[in-house]
Amino acid sequence: MKVPNVEDKHMDRALDFVLKLPDNNSLKECVIKENPGMYEVLKGQLNVLKYNGESDEYIQAYLTGFYSCFFMIREAMKDEIFN
Repeated sequence: MKVPNVEDKHMDRALDFVLKLPDNNSLKECVIKENPGMYEVLKGQLNVLKYNGESDEYIQAYLTGFYSCFFMIREAMKDEIFN
């Protein structure tokens, strides 16, 4: 699968989508619903980070980056599908 180019419009749409979600657990629920395999990989990576003794701040930054990328690529892929 080809990963599409992410543009400013995708970042804006991803942010708009995330800001409209009703609660904090919704990001996780969206990933589980749309791509349960990706969520399993994320859980495994979080276990590795915890096992290696990474700080809570580092783990939170990792999660923030993951969710940011997931939702931006999600929006970019929508454009690829329609083109």
